Amino acid sequence: MDITAWKSLTIDDKIKEKNTSIEGLKSKIKEAESKGKPVSGLKAELAVEKKGLQKLLERKEKDRLKNKENNVR
Repeated sequence: MDITAWKSLTIDDKIKEKNTSIEGLKSKIKEAESKGKPVSGLKAELAVEKKGLQKLLERKEKDRLKNKENNVR
């Protein structure tokens, strides 16, 4: 049995997942635009993913600063 499957994702793992999702959505948008299909739903989904990524990056920076502060003490 694979123990790593039970391990919770790190913030870096979550950031990688968001980036992968964003890249996938970008290519879906390009494909839909080239076929003349509506892309407003995909663009809305992309905006949500980007906002989620931004929150993760902010949390990572906050954690980094907190760790730096704790290491100084």
